[in-house]
Amino acid sequence: MKKIFLILITILPIIVFGQKTIEGKYCSSQDFVGFCIEFTNDSYFIYSSWTCLSNNIGKGKYEIKSKKLILKFESSEKYIANRHELKKVHCQNNDSIKLKFKVYDGTDSLILPFANIILSDTKFENYNDSIDFGKLTNALGVAEFSLLKENKEIWVTVTYVGHRNYSFKINLLDCQDLKIYMKAYNIGKIENEVFKYKLKKINEKEILIIDKDSRNKILLKRKE
Repeated sequence: MKKIFLILITILPIIVFGQKTIEGKYCSSQDFVGFCIEFTNDSYFIYSSWTCLSNNIGKGKYEIKSKKLILKFESSEKYIANRHELKKVHCQNNDSIKLKFKVYDGTDSLILPFANIILSDTKFENYNDSIDFGKLTNALGVAEFSLLKENKEIWVTVTYVGHRNYSFKINLLDCQDLKIYMKAYNIGKIENEVFKYKLKKINEKEILIIDKDSRNKILLKRKE
């Protein structure tokens, strides 16, 4: 038994640091300064950091090599532009549809309560324009509309303080769940840079790294 225990102690670091891929979103403590790294199973990552004054975002490919976590940043435009995801869902009523909107910050995917959702026949430019329907998202970032089912397109415009307005078209033939990701005005891009961290521990729940420059230990915990 003692021999087996010693063997396990010997091979465990090899297993841990021989791991080539990570999956999931890991974040430092949620203070006024911090960062998150979201790893995908195709060796890509999305990095977002924040301070009291600004936010930064970047994406690229990562490596785990020689007990180091290496982040190689590429172009990040795709991840900081306003965008939305649309999913058609089953309607309970043949004559009407339901639209469910959930609004997030595009940098860290935090929900945005009290965002303004505007539905109109023409593209909304300012508050002098005609508005057919309008609602604020609730504390969970959600707003819902019940509308007459018809074969027509309408404009959706989402506004939120400190973020760029976002407009796009949808059709009123189907019930839909929509996730909206809003770009903040003060987001900066990280491109064509390489971040290197000394890797001390990695598992499904947390990653412990050491910053190469400051030599500070940073504990990143997985977000569910």
